[in-house]
Parts: sequence; C-alpha cells; structure tokens
Amino acid sequence: MAKTTYLQQFNRDPLTVSEYLQRRFAERIADIEALSKNDATFREICSDYEEASAWMADHCHSGSPLTLKCDRYRELVGELEGEIIEALKDAVF
Repeated sequence: MAKTTYLQQFNRDPLTVSEYLQRRFAERIADIEALSKNDATFREICSDYEEASAWMADHCHSGSPLTLKCDRYRELVGELEGEIIEALKDAVF
C-alpha cells in the first residue's frame, strides 16, 4: 500500500511549486520548475522541503510543546535548502 504524504493529506500537488519554495527561492522558481520536470530526485527533495516546511508552519509557534522536534525540523529544512541550492547550481538549463 502506498504511503500518503503530508502534502497529499491536504490535496496539495507535490509537483506544484508551493508557497514555501516560492518564499525561499523566489528568484529561482523558473529553474526549480524546469529541473523538477526532468529530475525525480530533485522533485523528491522539493517535496520533502514542502512537507517539512508545512509541518513547521502547523506546529512550530511560540509556546509549542514540540520545541525539540521543531529544532530537528528546522535543521532538516536547512539541509534540504542546501540540497536544492546545490542541485540548482549543478543543473544545466
């Protein structure tokens, strides 16, 4: 049985550039869309970034009892941002 992702729970299309990618990489959206069309690994990285960012938006706010988990998600989002940046740097358009 296929696993339902966080994005699928809310009927978000993982191939659509969402608000989180748009906010962080506004100047590279066209490049992200182009690379996503041909690179399944890059799509997965972007999907993971979206999922982690959405989780943080839902759960990491002042007074949240999930401080340690939020810290781990912040670290994950930072690592995924680095992977996105490296993939865009290495891509040929």
